[in-house]
Amino acid sequence: MWIPTSCGGYWSHGGDIPGFKTRDAVSADGRRSAVITINTDSPVARPGVPPLTHDMANDLVEHAMCGTS
Repeated sequence: MWIPTSCGGYWSHGGDIPGFKTRDAVSADGRRSAVITINTDSPVARPGVPPLTHDMANDLVEHAMCGTS
């Protein structure tokens, strides 16, 4: 899928499985790419814990692709 960013966008196909969260990106011209893999207990919040409202892994990809913070 195409993910828009502050510097244009990138192609991506990420996914989560129990124990891992993965985000990836490839620029439209294919000259830049990034893969972020994070060990995690679960992509589903535990009972009583509010769900995350922001995915920090996406910030890491944005930084890698655009050089932003």
